[in-house]
Amino acid sequence: MRAAGIICEFDPFHNGHKYLVDAVRKDLCPDAVVCVMSGAFTQRGQPAAWDKFARARAAVMGGADLVLELPALYAVNSAEYFARGGVRVLKGLGCVEHLAFGSESGSGESLMKAAALTVSESPQFSDAVKAAIDEGLSYPAAYQKAVSSLYPQVDARLFRDPNDTLGISYIRQIIKQDAGMGVHVVKRIGAAHGSEEASSEAVSGSYVRNILSTPGAVFEDASVHAMIPESTAKVLFSEDTLGHPSGELMFAMISARILAASTEELSELPEVSEGLENRIKDAVLKATDMESLINGIVTRRYTKARVCRVLTQLLLGIDKETLSIAEKNSAAYAKVLAFNGKGAKLLRYAQEKGHVPVLSNINKNLMIDEAAGRMLAIDIRSNDIYTILCGRPPAEFSDKVRVPIIMEN
Repeated sequence: MRAAGIICEFDPFHNGHKYLVDAVRKDLCPDAVVCVMSGAFTQRGQPAAWDKFARARAAVMGGADLVLELPALYAVNSAEYFARGGVRVLKGLGCVEHLAFGSESGSGESLMKAAALTVSESPQFSDAVKAAIDEGLSYPAAYQKAVSSLYPQVDARLFRDPNDTLGISYIRQIIKQDAGMGVHVVKRIGAAHGSEEASSEAVSGSYVRNILSTPGAVFEDASVHAMIPESTAKVLFSEDTLGHPSGELMFAMISARILAASTEELSELPEVSEGLENRIKDAVLKATDMESLINGIVTRRYTKARVCRVLTQLLLGIDKETLSIAEKNSAAYAKVLAFNGKGAKLLRYAQEKGHVPVLSNINKNLMIDEAAGRMLAIDIRSNDIYTILCGRPPAEFSDKVRVPIIMEN
């Protein structure tokens, strides 16, 4: 079987995502398209605007064949870990020949060159980044400056745009894991990542979330259908979705966790170093909402996205020890969210010839090791917390209750 893989968030599945999936089908002609998607919480360190089953359903209706959940341990982490987890799951299926992703530059050759040269960051490179931060640059700008200084043959602008940067992380992980996948780069169309502006081709996920999360947004609005496929609109406006997570409740839960945690516990969060735990403790005493809490912690080295991830890691119980154990054991599994007939064939192939456990019912005796079990426990807890944030009872929407969505081709 020949499959193409996409690592994604689809929060929600919009016209730009549809363009990517369609391009993969047209250019690669795979037997199936499999997506590894973040679950309840995203790489930007925030709860997903829509629950993972709704997003997975929309993805299959929009052209994907199988949607698997990226473990929260990797989903709520740096770009390198996000990529590492996604590549590890796709590699474990035993049939993914290409990893496809959107890119601002659209230059696969340039991205592969950049990835190959930076796959192992030397102490000299780390020192160059630190020196640039000490000069007053933000971490992203400092990283670009270090690349320009030590790798003049690489276009440092590739580390400026988020999709290019993430694509480089994907390629580095393919190299590091000897995943044996080709790379298929699709040039991004429409608005830039994170843009709040409308576009005639495709708007950003941020724009879609802001518009559709606004009270009064309805399925019949022409503006809705200009942003997302009709199939996505049907899912998002369905009564089956959990609703939107509460920012106020998120702030209350995180504040309580910070106050209850010791500075030693905070220092054990994966992305915490250099005394950030003390800034977190100080900031929570002055904060009045999530935005003020985040702004009280942000520094040149710790961007807003990184601070958001740190706070969410605390809420979900993600620590350095669990991450280390998972890495040491190359822990992975294929946790199924939604699939169609082609996806079912891929799952059967993976069960027979793949290298990771396929999880469709977590109440059964699972053939997973301790490291994977610790990861899965975080996924289950993450979904329960997300359900509470949406004002719904975890008992009704737990991963132990809900089952994968099966759809027709």
